[in-house]
Amino acid sequence: MRYLYLPRVSSTNTYLKSNYSKLDSWTVLRSDYQEKGRGRLNHIWRSHKGENLLCSILIKDEKVFKEHEALCLLVGVSIYRLLKELKINNIKIKLPNDVYVNNKKICGILIETKFINNHLKALVIGIGLNLNQKSFPKSLKATSTYIINKKEADIDKTLKRLVNIIQEELKKVTKGYYSKLLKQYKNIICERI
Repeated sequence: MRYLYLPRVSSTNTYLKSNYSKLDSWTVLRSDYQEKGRGRLNHIWRSHKGENLLCSILIKDEKVFKEHEALCLLVGVSIYRLLKELKINNIKIKLPNDVYVNNKKICGILIETKFINNHLKALVIGIGLNLNQKSFPKSLKATSTYIINKKEADIDKTLKRLVNIIQEELKKVTKGYYSKLLKQYKNIICERI
């Protein structure tokens, strides 16, 4: 496991995808600000500088590649577990890539792949988790852990705990894992908010 920090980056996902060949699997990049942060379908992800967890995890592991279809839900469940540890309730995982609290978005997940000659070389898990941001434009319908529980979160400590949870969940991956997750978390998984 290697943690990297860049104060400012175009996008944490883009950086890891561009540099995947020079980096080890389980390289984790955190930044205070992304100039071109994005979500699924190229939606823009905006965040106040230094207030939220903006990170990406590079994975170059054949075992994980085989389960890539379950990965988005696995990361969503990991975020759910982390938020529960932070004493946050009313959490919903909106498939395929968002986490909501009280019908407001608190986290976005973007998983991208790097192929060379039709061969999967790397997966990059991008996560934007609203931690310490104190306000959002009303048009965004967003929230943060600070807004919910009035406590500042330590971004680096939160990142390390989240990565540990993701690794714990990956250890559980066996045949039929995705179906098991769907059953286990059926009460918090939805397709619309």
